[in-house]
Amino acid sequence: MVLRRRFVGIVILAMLAAGALSLAGAPRAQAGLISRSEEVKMGQDAARQFESQNRTYRDRHVEAIGKSVARMSDRRDIEYSFKVVDREDVNAVSLPGGYIYVYRGLLKSVGDDDDALAGVIAHEIAHITERHSVKQVEKEMGAKLLLDLLAPGKNRTAGEIVANLLSLKFSRSDETDADEVGVDMMSRAGYDPRGLARFFRQLETSEGRGGNAVSWLRTHPNSGERARRVEDMAASLRSRRR
Repeated sequence: MVLRRRFVGIVILAMLAAGALSLAGAPRAQAGLISRSEEVKMGQDAARQFESQNRTYRDRHVEAIGKSVARMSDRRDIEYSFKVVDREDVNAVSLPGGYIYVYRGLLKSVGDDDDALAGVIAHEIAHITERHSVKQVEKEMGAKLLLDLLAPGKNRTAGEIVANLLSLKFSRSDETDADEVGVDMMSRAGYDPRGLARFFRQLETSEGRGGNAVSWLRTHPNSGERARRVEDMAASLRSRRR
């Protein structure tokens, strides 16, 4: 998160209200309410909207690192996309269906530290593989509300729905999960997990003075705490492989 993103909540919920997801018939169980195909369609629409509001471009180095980590993912049923957002924020975004965006400011922040960049990308991939965004939508809206919103003749607007859910973000549990899954993936891809810890340590120094790192800090838990946890995970991986 890497990161609940305010933009994701806005786009997804707006699409739901507009009927972008087809959920005809009786409601499915709460778990798995949104199918894989619906998730992919949701991500495609969200990515299109995101890119209409942000200048993005492809970067071969980012793509190479992203694809090498994605190959270690336990989820192979989606195609991953990696792009750079032309903004100075130190941030990264993941959207349902495999869309990863790394901000130019983050690339400048990590410099030549490919292990740090791989860690950030792995964290975002983990949010997708664990379906954190999708589960948040299912949890917050529920089957009944989703069907109500999609029923013909409803007057409730997307803006009214979004206004109540602007504060949505990934839970601490989701962030911890993404760190753990990401560390495992990047390690299996041949990157040093301590790179992610270095990135968190760098963010830790920014927490007291603001700056470009604030974008990440608004949507992610305490960086120092996460750095210590990642360092512990990296040490555990090294000891198991001796």
